[in-house]
Amino acid sequence: MKYVFLIVSLFLTCTTASGQIVVRGGTVGTAVATPKGLEKNTPVEGKEIDKSKVVVVYSYSCKTQNADGQDVTDRSRFVLQVGNKVNKFYPYDQYLQNFEFEKVTDKNLSMEDLSTARSLSIPDVWTNYPEGKVTTRDAIFPNFYETETKKPTIKWDLKDGTSEQCGYTCNEAECEFHGKSWKVYYTEEIPTTAGPWKLGGLPGLIVSATDAEGIHQFKLELLENVSTPILLETVASVIKVSEKKLMDYKKEIYGNPKYLKDAYHYVPDWQSHIESLQVFQPSKGTGTISVNDGKFFLPTEPHAYQPLELQ
Repeated sequence: MKYVFLIVSLFLTCTTASGQIVVRGGTVGTAVATPKGLEKNTPVEGKEIDKSKVVVVYSYSCKTQNADGQDVTDRSRFVLQVGNKVNKFYPYDQYLQNFEFEKVTDKNLSMEDLSTARSLSIPDVWTNYPEGKVTTRDAIFPNFYETETKKPTIKWDLKDGTSEQCGYTCNEAECEFHGKSWKVYYTEEIPTTAGPWKLGGLPGLIVSATDAEGIHQFKLELLENVSTPILLETVASVIKVSEKKLMDYKKEIYGNPKYLKDAYHYVPDWQSHIESLQVFQPSKGTGTISVNDGKFFLPTEPHAYQPLELQ
């Protein structure tokens, strides 16, 4: 029998087959053991704002520590839809649920860690939506938060020479962005200025990006010419805040030492916000708790917060 314990007075028992989640004397939702693939879910509703020309899948890794101070690496995958006007960066599992997954899925890619993406505190990013702006959306239980900022002009230091990266002839570039130094490789063989997360503005697709501390890394895994709708998902309500206010709020929540022991430490009467729970526990690595039918995701074993941006 497998056990998953989240210290917020919430005790979850997960069997090796489908079982029940016990929540302080009540039973809510279903526990799911190691899913071999994604369950067939209803696509989310949203407003179509563009169509992709290219779909890029990036692996993502983050070096951090667990509650015992041991070094661990969180891993997941994200997708970048490159459109005619708008680019969208968000978790790969959501993309697969929204669209025909046979068209874009490399059969050699493991599906095991896909559901972890939304528990890593990385927002969905729409670049050039609205025109000239960047929109980000964070799902921080129990609310959605959205920022809208001017599209940044990143000052890149372009390096001489080329090298082979991810199967493409690439150039190297470095920048300072939101308080962190980044080294990236980009290829002019893919004519777009796009890249993972908020990085971009080079004369070619960014195929890999690593911060100077070696904490965060994005690396291209799959690229296909696929036309799929780029959506702005519909949510019941969203709190619009400034970029700095959201950055500070995330540090306050995830950067608090209490988070490693109590993922809901910042939410008074958190039980009243929970309607359903579902646990995804892979055969290796930390699992994920899906709250309220996938609106929010939390890790079963929170790790130390490693922000992508510091200022």
